[in-house]
Amino acid sequence: MRAIWMVALILAVGGSTAQELSGEKILENIERTLEGVQDYTARLDIIADIEGMSVPPMKVTMYFKQPDKVHFESDGFALIPREGLAMSLATLRANFAVDRVEWDTLHGTHAYRVTLLPRSERTRTRRVQLLVDPEHWTAERIVTNTVDGRSITATFQYVQVEESWLPSHLDVTFASAQEDSSSLPPWEQQPRTSPGRRAPLKGTLEIRYSGYRVNTGLSDELFDSQNRLRER
Repeated sequence: MRAIWMVALILAVGGSTAQELSGEKILENIERTLEGVQDYTARLDIIADIEGMSVPPMKVTMYFKQPDKVHFESDGFALIPREGLAMSLATLRANFAVDRVEWDTLHGTHAYRVTLLPRSERTRTRRVQLLVDPEHWTAERIVTNTVDGRSITATFQYVQVEESWLPSHLDVTFASAQEDSSSLPPWEQQPRTSPGRRAPLKGTLEIRYSGYRVNTGLSDELFDSQNRLRER
């Protein structure tokens, strides 16, 4: 009997531990990891394997400035997954609400899994899940599910640059959802693929970051001129 009570106590404690921090507090902690970074520049080496496309290796320069300004430059064509590279926690919190916080496993240790749902029924993103390292407060994996049936998974590795943790490696996977969406609300159902309309692409991107330059005083003009990839 004593053993049963001990097991019950352990389960009760373990089941409630994931709620020690609210989802909002976890998102705030992630934002704080970049408090000392006003801006940064990094070189991105990208290898793509996309269904139906032949894409050569790409080299891109990425510019970031707080709170959510991002700019890319490349000498040629480049495929940029903004879902992972340009995620703004401020924008995320403004457009999504925390649905639940649960325990998950990361490299054999506990991690937080935070599920976010859109505040508006009109958004094309159905759900976002973050897997968060509670030691460094970094988003190790971001899974985005869209209403057109895509699932986009961004898995990060980090390196410490000065006092902050910045991405060193990113793997992005694009996949088409296989689930039956007929029971979902109309705004969440997958649209049927009409004649001549291409189904969502599948594939992967491998991105390596290097050459970080932090807090160099990037001008707002760099981002105001155009906030998308510039080919020159």
